[in-house]
Amino acid sequence: MYTLTIIIPVYNSEKYLSKCIHSIIDGQDNNNIEIILIDDGSTDQSSYLCDLFAKQYINIHVVHQQNKGVAEARNRGIENAHGEYIAWIDSDDYVSPLWLSSVIKCLQSHRPDVLIYNYFLEHNGSLTEQTQSFERGFVSSNSYIYELSSEKRLHSYLPMHIMKAKFYYKGCFNPKNHVMEDFDFLTSVANQFKKIYYLPQALYYYVQRNNSLNRNVSCDRALLGIQVSSRRYKTFLEKGLPVSKGAYWLSLFYAYNILVFHKSKAKESSQALLQLRKDMIRIIFSQQIAKGMKIKILLAIFLPQKYYRKVYLKYKSKGNQ
Repeated sequence: MYTLTIIIPVYNSEKYLSKCIHSIIDGQDNNNIEIILIDDGSTDQSSYLCDLFAKQYINIHVVHQQNKGVAEARNRGIENAHGEYIAWIDSDDYVSPLWLSSVIKCLQSHRPDVLIYNYFLEHNGSLTEQTQSFERGFVSSNSYIYELSSEKRLHSYLPMHIMKAKFYYKGCFNPKNHVMEDFDFLTSVANQFKKIYYLPQALYYYVQRNNSLNRNVSCDRALLGIQVSSRRYKTFLEKGLPVSKGAYWLSLFYAYNILVFHKSKAKESSQALLQLRKDMIRIIFSQQIAKGMKIKILLAIFLPQKYYRKVYLKYKSKGNQ
């Protein structure tokens, strides 16, 4: 058995795939790992590149399938994994030269159920380190779940969670979820983690690209985001776990910013705004929502839609996210 299986879902990533894979393997001892490339019906040269890497490296394997979406690609990767731990890397991202050695050392030394660490957010060539509120070492389950539910600093992003393979189960990623499939999965297993280890090193480069299919947002995806955020909040609450409503509030706000530009979604945008209004006082005094975000939410609540749309578009035109 390998110590680590690295699964990379691939779809039309010919421009970035080589950089991604080389960032993992170059100059590293690869005896304890396997890399599984799940080609999800790519129509560019990604399929060819996957086969090329599989021929060159004995521990790189490729699985081709018809395009079924990232959730099914993840499920297929799990079915073919042989590692004690599973790591995820997006095919248009890359890792630090220290990523593999640091991860393997930590897994072998501390034997956690899940390992979390920092990462760099890369946008338009600019890097911003994303850190956690934890101290280095083991983190209590309650602290982890609360931070996960707030989505303020700890995000439900699978590449930042290297966990034991035993926590994955058949079909654990819902193919009906075209977005936030990792969010829903972590909701289902978070309370099972007994040993959570935090490594305060930025080892991963999460690249935001304007043409990244996995990060484009439609009205349906925005509404799905509200559903999965609400589902997490209710699930944690029903289990008596410490929970923040922060992620749910943010999902409402982000959805509103999309729905407000679509007349056919007037009812849905109004409902999202109504939920924010109901919790306005809690949002204002919440420590899980940043001051700048509180101001944006209040503008959405109090400005008439036609004025809010103008303010939002002006803000976006300046390159703000």
